[in-house]
Amino acid sequence: MKKIIAIIVLLSTSVILGQKKIIFKSGEELEVLEGRMNNKNYVYTTKENQQKEVKVKKIKKIIDLSLNEEKFEFNQLGLTPYVVENVEGNTANQLYNKALSWVRTTFKKPEKVIVSQTEGIKIRLKLKNKKGLCLNRESVSYTDVKYVIDIHFKEGRYKFEPISAAYYVSPTQYAIGGFIDIFLDDSANSNYYRRNGFVKREFIDMPQSLEDLFNNLNVSLKEYMKLTKSKEVKESW
Repeated sequence: MKKIIAIIVLLSTSVILGQKKIIFKSGEELEVLEGRMNNKNYVYTTKENQQKEVKVKKIKKIIDLSLNEEKFEFNQLGLTPYVVENVEGNTANQLYNKALSWVRTTFKKPEKVIVSQTEGIKIRLKLKNKKGLCLNRESVSYTDVKYVIDIHFKEGRYKFEPISAAYYVSPTQYAIGGFIDIFLDDSANSNYYRRNGFVKREFIDMPQSLEDLFNNLNVSLKEYMKLTKSKEVKESW
């Protein structure tokens, strides 16, 4: 009897853990029990246990409600457009100043990292990581990556938003080489994924590597904001 109860609890928990929120480009939002990519469609199960599908190109973002916090994911939809973090007890200006202090303590040349800033509203950063991205561990070692992110501020929260990213390819006798833009939107489906939904071999490690890149950077910023007292970073650049 105890085993049966345990199985029932496990099954019910797995359904809850599979819940997702679909945010459409139209602005509409829909909570579903579970979902998966199927080539150019996203197949999902409604709360009424009906299976439906929608074109991937109509979706802006999918949030996994089973997670305690939002994280960046890379799939056929591209990269999660942004993540919103709550940092309660801070005004927009305080978060703005904390972010500036984080940049100053995190990067060697902060004056070159900040592209633009609007006090209390937004900071744009342009970053470059040497050997910071992996496409395929079997054939290619880590390569240089450069990227641009916007950090927006409102009272008690900030939005971390990747704008662009590019990876470096060394020149050969057949190609000039240089930085190649990474498709962060649903163009990723046709460029990095096969028809069966699996990642193309030459990009097999890129999704996880991109996720780690942006998630780790955002975690660094969030932890700094939560641990740093506002009075310590009142000055603004």
